[in-house]
Amino acid sequence: MAFSDDLNRSVAPVWRACIAHPFLEGIVSSTLTPAQFGFYLYQDAYFLAEDARVMAIAASRATTLRQVADLARLIENVNQAEQTRHRAFAAELGVVLEDPAEARPAPTALAYVNHLRSVALDGSLGELLAALLPCPWLYRDFGRHYVDRAPDNPMYRDWLAPYAGDEFDQRVRQQIALVDALAEQVSEAERARMKRHFVISTRYEHLFFDMAFAMEAWPDFASAADEDVMARA
Repeated sequence: MAFSDDLNRSVAPVWRACIAHPFLEGIVSSTLTPAQFGFYLYQDAYFLAEDARVMAIAASRATTLRQVADLARLIENVNQAEQTRHRAFAAELGVVLEDPAEARPAPTALAYVNHLRSVALDGSLGELLAALLPCPWLYRDFGRHYVDRAPDNPMYRDWLAPYAGDEFDQRVRQQIALVDALAEQVSEAERARMKRHFVISTRYEHLFFDMAFAMEAWPDFASAADEDVMARA
């Protein structure tokens, strides 16, 4: 059994929960509100920018020119294809996508990025790629799952369609192949770390949909304190 098969089996319940998540069902049924989708776009644009940075760190740890070339193409796909689509949808909704340095990530988006950064800090190439893999793989799978349920909302239909396409599938297969190849070359202990990072990232994918659906916000302690002072006055 390929290492990637073991990874996929290890997260089967949360994988199914992601694909059936109310956020995606809202996309397919066109009942997701523009505010929810705009919130998702803002948070995902922040995440994708950081994802590309972590991918660049992974490329710096590549040991062959083929690995460097493969990772460079993946970075280009994230920066050009995904971010271009996000900017177009955001502009249609009137959402301003800020520079990552100025962005205001929700708690879950920040936590997911910090997870990837922590792996990038001292993880191997295999660990980094395993941590990055759930995002594209899951999007490919839910694209396929909903391929026969095109949303009535044209924006949602345009957002969903590429994830079921051949080009995206090839990108995902490339990332899976990289992870499988690296898993064959490392110790059992490193494979265990790769699997742990993959599992954590998959769980964050589910939390990311939770975050977008609920339009998660940081607690406003200042306002709460002001209200308490007013109540005591």
